[in-house]
Amino acid sequence: MMASMGLIMPNMVVGALARHAPHAGSASALIGTLQYLLGALSGALAGVLTDGTPRGMSVLILIGAAGALIANL
Repeated sequence: MMASMGLIMPNMVVGALARHAPHAGSASALIGTLQYLLGALSGALAGVLTDGTPRGMSVLILIGAAGALIANL
């Protein structure tokens, strides 16, 4: 999952900015802010949910994938 992020994330940003060309600066700032916010939130949750097994991170990856699926629909 993490190996594909280098290919997916830049293309996702370009796709999002293509729809909002007149407001590309604001859209780019919003995307960057949300990426940092969700990264910080998931890092904190990974620390809270850890119990010595990979279960906590697996749950976070599942939640993220479900959120992406819902956003796509």
